[in-house]
Amino acid sequence: MPSQPGQSTLSELLSSKRRRPPRWELVAELVQACKAHADKNRRQVPTELASLAEWRRRHEELIKITDAVRRVSQPTRQPQMPRIFARSISEWNPVDLGVKKAIDGAQEASAELTPYITRDCDQEIQDALRDDARSVFIVVTGDSGAGKSRACLESIRTVAPRKPIIFPTGPHELSELIAEGNNLSEYVVWLDEMQTYLDGEESSKIADLLTKLLITSETPLTLIGTMWPQYWRSLTTRPPQKEPDHSARVRRLLNLSNVRRIKIEATFSTASREAIEAAAKMDKRIAVAVNSCGPRRNIAQVLAGGIQLLDRYDNSLDSREKALITAAMDFRRIGFYSPASIELLQESTEGYLSAGQRVVR
Repeated sequence: MPSQPGQSTLSELLSSKRRRPPRWELVAELVQACKAHADKNRRQVPTELASLAEWRRRHEELIKITDAVRRVSQPTRQPQMPRIFARSISEWNPVDLGVKKAIDGAQEASAELTPYITRDCDQEIQDALRDDARSVFIVVTGDSGAGKSRACLESIRTVAPRKPIIFPTGPHELSELIAEGNNLSEYVVWLDEMQTYLDGEESSKIADLLTKLLITSETPLTLIGTMWPQYWRSLTTRPPQKEPDHSARVRRLLNLSNVRRIKIEATFSTASREAIEAAAKMDKRIAVAVNSCGPRRNIAQVLAGGIQLLDRYDNSLDSREKALITAAMDFRRIGFYSPASIELLQESTEGYLSAGQRVVR
């Protein structure tokens, strides 16, 4: 016959501070002791109270109920607000978002934006921003000074002017923003110069985090970034066989169905003449750019400093400096995007100098 429960056992069972049902071993000990006491005193015990198996079933059921009540009674975890600073488009300085300062015709640059001339890609960007059925990652690609950041800014101003913009300053802040589980559905995540996030030591980690975020988020997210075409090409092209594939995870990210690549041309060739002329009348900087850009209408690149660059190239460099830069530009023109070695530039520079300008070795 089982012995009677000790004082410590009874204290544990009857404690008013208990938050969970007692351990089954304690319950079983008490049930057996009570049954033994009833048998000793020849008292009838109902079958369901005398069955240890029935007590075990009720004990397990009580544990399930207690756990369910505890889960419901726990306070709901509120989503963390991003620790990275967020502002609406009207509160951001466009220059801080990557929009280049415009020339003012006096060898200086002005932070005041010029009137915006509609670009061919604007409608495509805006349509993507309006797609609230699923997450979207908009990547605008174009040459330096083509107006990528300005086109993104104006599209957000048109479609989502009140939506706060988060601009992580680097890969580490972006990974923290995602890894902390912040609710990003109420924000636009701005990734200007995307290669700085996807072409470094943390590129694979960032790509994995963004891929998971875009695939698994229960609420639609909006990310928008810019990138030069050559970076897009290098990050999405498989390396030759037997060479290490450092961009595999980045390539997977950029090939997702909800990543929208939108191209912006450097020229305004399809923009209406009336729109360009109207903008030129409103702002002398545009007028200078229109008169300087030539038939290709590279207005955005001229506004970003083309006039000063050409003036310095033509008038401020000595013969060898100009030859060196011309050689580097020609390498780029023929499709050589990798950094040129010093030896290659030295050899090539000689071909851009006259006989009298060459140094006899």
